[in-house]
Amino acid sequence: YKVGMVEQIEEASVAKGLVQRDVTQMYTPGSFIDDQVSAHNFLVAVHEDQSRYWLIFGDISTGEVFSDFIENQPQTLLGYLQKLSTHEVIMNVATSKLLGESIQSLGLSLSILDLVQGTTSPEAYTFIN
Repeated sequence: YKVGMVEQIEEASVAKGLVQRDVTQMYTPGSFIDDQVSAHNFLVAVHEDQSRYWLIFGDISTGEVFSDFIENQPQTLLGYLQKLSTHEVIMNVATSKLLGESIQSLGLSLSILDLVQGTTSPEAYTFIN
């Protein structure tokens, strides 16, 4: 699930009709911080190449970032994700076609990124779900 925070972006006193509002922040399972819980809150990105899964995971509550890789075995990856106690996994379209259903069956939220053709800059990625 995703929750958007919407804020009023114009003064009610000058608005004609409905006051204009806009989404100012999105919350996903991996971006929620609960001050009452001391456990890690990892957001995990997974990239697959021919022989490995590459993982970058950050604890958004502490700012710590880690990386790791494991051999290209889906069950090993799923076990690793469960051990991290993550809430959200980010991956590209191709990897999500292979692993998306299994990841969601663990109760994890899955965000899929797509690369705009012809470029490799970070700005060229868009979320498609």
